[in-house]
Amino acid sequence: IYLRVVESSYFNTSEKVMRLLDEVEDIFAKHYAKDDKRKAMKYLKPIQHKESHAVTFFVGLFTGCFMALLAGYVIMAHTMRMYTKQSSDTAYMEIVYPISSMFSLLFLHFFLYGCNIFTWRKARINYSFIFELAPT
Repeated sequence: IYLRVVESSYFNTSEKVMRLLDEVEDIFAKHYAKDDKRKAMKYLKPIQHKESHAVTFFVGLFTGCFMALLAGYVIMAHTMRMYTKQSSDTAYMEIVYPISSMFSLLFLHFFLYGCNIFTWRKARINYSFIFELAPT
């Protein structure tokens, strides 16, 4: 709704404003693009790429997996009384704790990686160029 109002407003449809816009484009093309109007327009009006929602999806997915794993671990630790002192039940803790911590670290790593990608996209950091990732 807001964009429709802006597009139909006077400063966007006025002949005087359009003439000034054409003059500015011509001056920019003359001084900065060596009279190449197409090259100048690439700088003045860059093509907006449509954002993908895959990053948001994966951040949500990994957050949900991390929270589910953490909740499961806390419930399991509470019901099995893993942190209470017992005399001979250390074998269970020695076997299960490294496996649970391995998966929790894996999901924590994915979650933080997803947060980094989300933040880098918002800040317009070219992370795919920095880490040499394929754009596809």
